[in-house]
Amino acid sequence: MSWLIYLVRACAAGLIVLTGFVFLLACAFSKDASWMMYGISSVIAVGGLLSWPRRPNAWRRDPPTMRQIEYADHLGIAIPAGVTKGQLSDMISEAKGEAPQRL
Repeated sequence: MSWLIYLVRACAAGLIVLTGFVFLLACAFSKDASWMMYGISSVIAVGGLLSWPRRPNAWRRDPPTMRQIEYADHLGIAIPAGVTKGQLSDMISEAKGEAPQRL
């Protein structure tokens, strides 16, 4: 199913870029500068489209933050090399006696 989402997203991004170039081309042949605004905003919209939708627990694969590492050190947790943000979050929850929170 995830390949279908990426395919639809890539097609939509291509369509938006094409539309943006059409607006920029219309601006070149028109004296109305508002077409440029439409073209630039269409191209900028692609950045938001390419980062959407993010998987629900994608943050768990990110590297841990410095504040998270400092808090784990304060709790006396031995942090293994290559630990992810989600793994360290689970380790902190266990050290505090709480159940790890999974979304």
